[in-house]
Amino acid sequence: MKTIIKIATLSIALLLSACKEVEKENKAQIIIAKIEKSKLILAEYLSELDSEVSTLETRKEIVCIKYPNYYQNTYIPLTLELNPSANNKEYLIDKMNETLEFYKERDQIEC
Repeated sequence: MKTIIKIATLSIALLLSACKEVEKENKAQIIIAKIEKSKLILAEYLSELDSEVSTLETRKEIVCIKYPNYYQNTYIPLTLELNPSANNKEYLIDKMNETLEFYKERDQIEC
């Protein structure tokens, strides 16, 4: 009887462990999907900045408000949730600043 109880307890522990692993994998897949969606939104902003028909007002709004807000409040937190590294955050902020500086200089935008 004791053997049956031990086997049952071990089986339940293994089952719970397997469920937690599946849960972690599902969470990672959800985060990756959200990151991909965020990348598409950021790419739309960049496309608008590269468009010959976008106005200077639109470009300024994207460079000064929309892009940095979305990048810092959505893209960076999602990326850090998947890979929580302080160096990663600094790298992401540097990449954002490089991108924005390019458009600020090119279009002579002051925020």
